[in-house]
Amino acid sequence: MKKSFKVCRVLAAAGNEEGIRAIKSALRGVAPPEELMISQAYTISAVRQKVSSYAGGEPVDLLIMKLPLQDETGIEKVLDLAIRNSRLQTILMVRRDNYEQTAYRCRNEQILVLSLPAQVQILSESVRYMLAIRRNMNACEDEVVRLRTKLSESSNISKAKCLLIERRGMTEEEAHYYLERQAMDRCVAKREIALEIIREAQME
Repeated sequence: MKKSFKVCRVLAAAGNEEGIRAIKSALRGVAPPEELMISQAYTISAVRQKVSSYAGGEPVDLLIMKLPLQDETGIEKVLDLAIRNSRLQTILMVRRDNYEQTAYRCRNEQILVLSLPAQVQILSESVRYMLAIRRNMNACEDEVVRLRTKLSESSNISKAKCLLIERRGMTEEEAHYYLERQAMDRCVAKREIALEIIREAQME
């Protein structure tokens, strides 16, 4: 399965500029610059807004959050974001004394919990891991779309053949040949001929 290239929208969230800089530092070199679109936020309100609607209307793919934020965000609001946004991946950094409890509470969500102080290398590797998962998800989604399209085309072609057999008295072989010949003569895909036959039958 070919992996698709898509821009990953990353939101760096921390309570101060130092935290934002640390997150951005960890992002350097983990992926080609054109693959990452990075935004930042200092409060849970800003995080919630950008997670649901990034600039241009696209949602955030990867949230990297260092707690606490300026509005003293608790884990409940982070869990709520994860539950409401099923495609959102989250790297959450918390104080060491909160790590075990937080990791336990996040175990069923797409949230990777790291203990502070987090080394830049560990954060970078965590981001690489999340991006690899994201690429695989994108590739799987593209494959699902391709298979659905192919199934829909096959269904329409089969339906058109049935109509040719029922309404024009063709055999299955003749119907198959008719679709192929029409597609070749008119330089269009067989599915287009099939759709025309279906539309004509619906209008009768």
